[in-house]
Amino acid sequence: MSNESTRAGGNAPRAKSITETAVAIGVTFVLIIGLVRLFTGSWWAALFALGPFLLGVLGAIFPTLGRATDFAARKYFQFAWWMLVFFGPASVLLWSARFILARRTVWFQVGLLVLWGALLVWAVTLIFTKERREKLFTKLQRIGALTPWAYSLNVLALGVFYFGTVTLLLSRWNLIALEGNPERVFDFYVWHFLDAIPSLHINNTLHWAQPMTYQASGVGFLLLSFKVTIILPVIATFTGYWKFRRDQRKAAET
Repeated sequence: MSNESTRAGGNAPRAKSITETAVAIGVTFVLIIGLVRLFTGSWWAALFALGPFLLGVLGAIFPTLGRATDFAARKYFQFAWWMLVFFGPASVLLWSARFILARRTVWFQVGLLVLWGALLVWAVTLIFTKERREKLFTKLQRIGALTPWAYSLNVLALGVFYFGTVTLLLSRWNLIALEGNPERVFDFYVWHFLDAIPSLHINNTLHWAQPMTYQASGVGFLLLSFKVTIILPVIATFTGYWKFRRDQRKAAET
């Protein structure tokens, strides 16, 4: 009799704990659905928001599922981090270009372009010579093996949007003449970057015609400046980092 009463007394706190946990999970469910539904106005979004929470609950109950979920989550956030590193700055630069182009005060536009140009000069100087590139590779590798390539891609985006913005503003001020749709000025500089990559013939392979043409020497000067200050260092950085890693692997093997 005493043993039965002891077991009953031991089961009571456990049953109470399970009940409290179930109530907490139920309340959390309701709160998540309610808040997401309130801010989005969509039941589908509310149900979708429950996904991570459900995985967390099931992972706590089933350890194997929990480990698989943790692994998938780590890989997802690693992928999201690299996407942010590669393409996040380009998105900010595109917004900045549109912001400058939307202004109506010339001195304000010029002031922002001067600041942007100073940033561009600083970014390019870090990769302009082989010695500077290898020094930068060593520092960026501490963050991740792909970081030097991400830096090169962002320098390219910095140059494309800067030169594109300058070209479009000069065209609006009737200082240079463009042939074609001026709104495709960013594509114009990307096209010339791809055209400069040796041996691949990317534009011809993709049948991508030149987005714009020009006759004015002013546009030619801008394009030449873009090739010298952006295209040459960026391509040198891409190829230089590949050789840098190859030399590192050889040194590690010996």
